[in-house]
Amino acid sequence: MADKRKRLIFGLAAGIIIFAAIGIRFISFDNDIELMLPANPEILRSLRFFRESNISDKVILSLKLKSQERTTHDLIQAVEKLEKSLNLPLITEVISGISKADLIQEMHSFLEYVPQLLNEQDLSKIEKQITHAGVKASLSRNYQQLLTPGSGFIMPFIQSDPLGIKSGFLSNIQKLSSSLGYSVKIKNGHFISQNGRNAMLILKTPVRLTDGFGSRNLIAYLHKQLESLPEFVSADIIAGHIHTISNEDVIKRDIRLTLIIASAAFLLLFLFIFRDIRAVLIFLIPLISVLVSINLSAIVLGKLSYFIIGMGAVVAGIAVDYGIHVYLAVRTGAGKPDAVKKIIRPVIIAALTTIGVFAAFFFSSVKGYHQLALFSILSIILCLVCALFVLPYLLAGKHYRNLPVMLKQGSSMHSQVFDRICIACWGVIIIAAIVLSWQLEFNNDISQLDGSKPEVIQTEQGFHNVWGGADKPAILVVSGENLEEALQCNERIYTKAVNEVGEDNFAPMGLSSFAELWLSNQTRIANSARWNKFWSEGREAKLKELLQEHGQTYHFSDDAFSPFFKHLYIEKIIENTPEGLTFFDQLKERFILKKADGYQVLSFFPDKDKYVKALGAISSRYSKTFLVSRNAFPACSQTQFHQKLSFYQELPGC
Repeated sequence: MADKRKRLIFGLAAGIIIFAAIGIRFISFDNDIELMLPANPEILRSLRFFRESNISDKVILSLKLKSQERTTHDLIQAVEKLEKSLNLPLITEVISGISKADLIQEMHSFLEYVPQLLNEQDLSKIEKQITHAGVKASLSRNYQQLLTPGSGFIMPFIQSDPLGIKSGFLSNIQKLSSSLGYSVKIKNGHFISQNGRNAMLILKTPVRLTDGFGSRNLIAYLHKQLESLPEFVSADIIAGHIHTISNEDVIKRDIRLTLIIASAAFLLLFLFIFRDIRAVLIFLIPLISVLVSINLSAIVLGKLSYFIIGMGAVVAGIAVDYGIHVYLAVRTGAGKPDAVKKIIRPVIIAALTTIGVFAAFFFSSVKGYHQLALFSILSIILCLVCALFVLPYLLAGKHYRNLPVMLKQGSSMHSQVFDRICIACWGVIIIAAIVLSWQLEFNNDISQLDGSKPEVIQTEQGFHNVWGGADKPAILVVSGENLEEALQCNERIYTKAVNEVGEDNFAPMGLSSFAELWLSNQTRIANSARWNKFWSEGREAKLKELLQEHGQTYHFSDDAFSPFFKHLYIEKIIENTPEGLTFFDQLKERFILKKADGYQVLSFFPDKDKYVKALGAISSRYSKTFLVSRNAFPACSQTQFHQKLSFYQELPGC
């Protein structure tokens, strides 16, 4: 009967192990850092913002000339060939630059909308220009510009804007284009570095950062396409997807290394202390339990975090104690399974104590701890069951002799005096630890959880050395149920920021807001009515007269500025934003995000504490607005850890 039971137990155990080993290949793993962060709304919202936006899912290819004999022309040819080879489904769009001729034409078309964007202060400045001195100065400036090379491109701008009213918006476009701190010039329609030795391609991909398998396929595809580059061109891939892959590889490597070290340590311990090959079974039981619990956890949770699975070696180290107790009971009981009955109760109580500690993790606000709790509890229960009901049968029938003296005599070797000394020492250590614990400081910078390989970081540093953009800006996010609502709120916040902080004070990067380029329908309608009224009150005729009077001095014909007067009055207001302008679409994509529940308008500013506090105070007056700041993450985490403060209540405002 005992033999039948033994075979049944062995058969069930073997079957479970085999199925668990097979099942591990079909489990989905996740390295989303959000699982390991406390449920602080500000932190989680910032991370979700990056994950759900199109900011972090772009890929940049930085190509470099390796040969000094090759020119920028050779580099552009290689870029164009590579661009044609990148296609669906992993790459949805390739942005290599913009034609200079197209850009000038688009700029000219966009400037037609400028009168809709001018406010009362702008009209006051124009009023001061409609004088003899003001017109003469404007014509002199225009004349000097027409004497420079490339005057053919400048002529349409001067004819449609003799007073330079719209020139300020050209600088705004330049400012917004460089708002992320990158230094790029356009040559033959391509993004080229200032030294002319590097080119850039921006790739759009449907692959999300959190998709580990998709990221591997994407990067492998890009590496394959880069093999077609000529020998004199090298390429670096800059993408968050590489961090995803690198983190997974590092975590897997660390798990393997930890298990190897732990296995070697346990084997040496068992073989040299117990001097019995069957002691290896004590170590195998926790490993098998961890393997099975991974499968069970995946059934319950769907996806498992690599961070949690990395705790497997720790759980195995805790659970191995149950096997040791059973082993010693059987060994000192002359190999009889019944000897285990005497230790069942204390071993179960010890396991329940450990389970209770992990069960407390279910009450944590960190979702990753919930996974850790479930995984650990299942592992401990399985290890306990195996140690009490399987291990005795594996050890039964073998009579143990010649036990090490330390195992036979136990604590009888120590005198009571020695025991008291040990207890006193432990007491002193515990008291000292409690006192020192009050002085502990926790570093909550989430960047520490990025385990990317050094070569990944070095590649990114090299990219920033060439293209700039090393200083990541903070972002002010303004949300709205529709684009009009988001733009209106963004205008109000921008106006308050300029008035209260001062636009020039956001050094060195400055405050870059979409409000500098485009305004809401409501504001443009009001501006347009004000503009038409301004010119209809005699200023049109006055400006014509002054231009004709002083234009002859600089050889301008009487009808030189007819394009300006032909389109002087605003007859139609377009809804939302201009269409068909490539440069505007690219800026719009950077500053405006379309969400399932509405729109978000972004503004960029230096990620410094004083600016974050200033704009944080302003945005807190408005609902549906928040800041995204990497430097603010540690402070938020620390605040929640120590004070458990809830996120500020949003106040009505927009």
